[in-house]
Amino acid sequence: MGFRLPGINRLLALSLSLSLTHSFSAAASETKFPFQGRVNSDKINLRSDARISSAIICVLPRGENVEAASMLYDWYKIRLPKSAPAYIKKDFCACLEYGPGGPGGPAATNVTPAVKKYCQSAKVTGNRVNIRLSPSESSPVIGRAGEGEIVNILSETDGWLKIEPTVNCFGWVHKKFIAAETAVSGTDKPREPAPLSTVKTKNRRSRN
Repeated sequence: MGFRLPGINRLLALSLSLSLTHSFSAAASETKFPFQGRVNSDKINLRSDARISSAIICVLPRGENVEAASMLYDWYKIRLPKSAPAYIKKDFCACLEYGPGGPGGPAATNVTPAVKKYCQSAKVTGNRVNIRLSPSESSPVIGRAGEGEIVNILSETDGWLKIEPTVNCFGWVHKKFIAAETAVSGTDKPREPAPLSTVKTKNRRSRN
């Protein structure tokens, strides 16, 4: 005649869960972040979150050099290349530098007021302002800009500024597509914010 031990199944499940968590942590700790890597396959999607269903930010070619800032499960958090799209609301920026020929053209600070039409760079006036994948408040957040941060402007559309991605703009790539090469030295490390998809802020609101 058999007998059952109360709660034994729950204890086994908890033990298995802790074991798996330890395995994930151990695997992540073996990799030193940040590090320089290289894309090892053709046409790899850089995504807005660490899941296959998330939006595609851009496509990375084979051989592209990237910087991995951290890892979540089997995904590397990659600092965005300068060619990636990034948008910020114009309302939260104050123009610093004007130039002829439209945004992204040659900078010119000593021009007449009549020519001062196109902004080349701007200072962020809000705190924790969202940087988005496209010019829409429903678009995925790919980074945040702090008050006083300088952004380079590429173009302007419907109240949004298309900018060069800042050092705090990130995407995600599955680790099997990145070959690690060298660690980034301490003096070269940009400021690393908490992961956008996992951080919980208390009594603070990000701006669009």
